[in-house]
Amino acid sequence: MNSPNPNRRKSDFEPGNRSLIVSILSGKGGVGKSVISFNLAERLASFGNRTLLVDADLSGGNAHILANANCEHGIEEVASGQMTLSDATTQIIPGFDLLGSVLCDPDSVAASVEGVARLMQTICSESEKYDFVIIDHSSGVSKMATAIAFASDRSIITLVPELTSIADAFGLYKYMMKTGSDLDCSILLNRVRDHAEAENVYGKFSALAEKFIGQVPSLCACLSEDDTYMKALAAQRSIASIALESIAGQELTSLATTLISTRRVDQATNLISGINESPAMADIRE
Repeated sequence: MNSPNPNRRKSDFEPGNRSLIVSILSGKGGVGKSVISFNLAERLASFGNRTLLVDADLSGGNAHILANANCEHGIEEVASGQMTLSDATTQIIPGFDLLGSVLCDPDSVAASVEGVARLMQTICSESEKYDFVIIDHSSGVSKMATAIAFASDRSIITLVPELTSIADAFGLYKYMMKTGSDLDCSILLNRVRDHAEAENVYGKFSALAEKFIGQVPSLCACLSEDDTYMKALAAQRSIASIALESIAGQELTSLATTLISTRRVDQATNLISGINESPAMADIRE
């Protein structure tokens, strides 16, 4: 029997999935990736979107801590085939579920090629009830992160205005583009002080990408430095529940609405493609 191919596209898995799968990555730790993933998922759910947050950081997953949740099961059981996606998730609030990694370790089945392939196949084939699946990755360059990104609709690399973060994010982007140049990959600038700093960092990143890769990622969003993040983290609550009208709350809401619009465009495109598909091609797909 052939080993599962980890670099399979979302379209290679079971058809009929209506969710938009978004991978949140980073070149290094400590840039706020997990906090953004958790709060983005909460914001999407607040608009009535059924949302699943997947904690794919096997070396130090902490989404359950951010959510103040007790996860009895999680990503390991899904990757090993012991449980369905529905049975392994934990409800945070109505419409917002978490697939945690609290019981995982770097040597678990979930970190293997077969485990990653099975995990993404299960997510793609069993997530029909969700509108969005947000996947919080481990930091750095890894085959697991790339494999998950291949099966996602969107990949977002998070970085902060620090030289090491920019360098590591560029290394991750370069690796991903060499693995699959058609990946839908953008960058998210976190903890920026002002518009000028954001322009400066994105300009430097774009120049590097153009020179060494020949492909420039789009700018997904800029999130400002805001003490509300620390307050929410200390309270194990979402930004919105602490201070929805804060800068952080407004910017996260804006990012969520952007993704909602993206999903609507994707749905419309898929609908048009389905209408234009010939009966012969439809028969082949079935």
